[in-house]
Amino acid sequence: MAVSRPPVYQEYYTRTPFQFFSGVGWKRLVAFRADEQGVFLGGPPIRYHKFSVTVPWRDIEALVLWTTKKFMEKRIRRIGLKLRPDVPHLPGPDENISPGLAASVAPHIEYEVVRNNRVIAFWKVDHARLATAVQAFAPDVRRVTHPLYRLDDRKGGGPADVPDVPDVFGLF
Repeated sequence: MAVSRPPVYQEYYTRTPFQFFSGVGWKRLVAFRADEQGVFLGGPPIRYHKFSVTVPWRDIEALVLWTTKKFMEKRIRRIGLKLRPDVPHLPGPDENISPGLAASVAPHIEYEVVRNNRVIAFWKVDHARLATAVQAFAPDVRRVTHPLYRLDDRKGGGPADVPDVPDVFGLF
C-alpha cells in the first residue's frame, strides 16, 4: 500500500531574462509554497533573496487573494497574509507602503494585508490545490477571495460589474 504524500502546494515563476541578469541565475524560483512549515512567499525575481520569507501557520489568520484593475490597464492579482496581531510585518516590496497609498491601490483590503502581499505575476494560483493544502496543514486559517475591484476615477471605484476574464497567456 502506497503512503499518500501531504498535499503540498507550490508554484514557480516563469523564467525570464530579468531573472538571469538579476544574479539569481536560470534556476526555477519558487513563487509560493504552502506546506507543513507554513507559507513561503517568494520575492520578486529581481530581488528574490531579499524579499523571500517563510511564515509559520501559527502566525497566519488568513490568506487573502484579490484583483484590482484601472481603466485601460491590466488586472493586478495579489496574494497577501493577514497575520496575528503580535506578529511583525514581513519583508517585501510593500513593507513601507503608507496607509494612504495602500488605501488608494486596494481600498477594500486591510492595510496590514496590503503590506504583506505579493503580486501574482509570472505564476498562477490553482485555487483548488491551495484550498486542499490550507485545509490539510492549517484548517483554522481562512482563505478570503475578493472579486475584481475596479480602480476607475471616471466611473468611481468598486466591485466590477463584468466577469473576470482569464489570462490567455497564463502569466498573471
